[in-house]
Amino acid sequence: MVTALAIGAVGAIALALAISPDSTYRSLTPGLIAISIADGVVFTSMFIAAATGVDDTEQGVAAAIVSTGAGIGAAVGLAILVLVANSSGASLMGEEPQVAKAAGTRTVVFAIAGGIVATLVLALSALPSAIALEDGHGRPEQQ
Repeated sequence: MVTALAIGAVGAIALALAISPDSTYRSLTPGLIAISIADGVVFTSMFIAAATGVDDTEQGVAAAIVSTGAGIGAAVGLAILVLVANSSGASLMGEEPQVAKAAGTRTVVFAIAGGIVATLVLALSALPSAIALEDGHGRPEQQ
């Protein structure tokens, strides 16, 4: 998961750097591919982690909680990112809207990269305690 977060952060930074009013799909593709691969790994890991250690009779509740949290987080996050992207207040005449949209989108993608990096730091800080809990066979240590 840590590797996937790092790939996602690099992909988001690459995407943000490629965004401009005259960007091509070709220039955006590497960042989009990196983010997509990383998201696939991170979301799968998130659902596996949420279900690990949960009783079979409670698996549906665990999945519902994770799905609900992800959905609410996506909706609130999108609302905030749209607010940031449209905060320039550019006029609606000439090329100014196109330039403002590109700048706003670039800012938002850099913010997303920052969020991924923050999650990566959090995951790295939790890693030593997770390793200490295992006895090398994926089971908690017996006391």
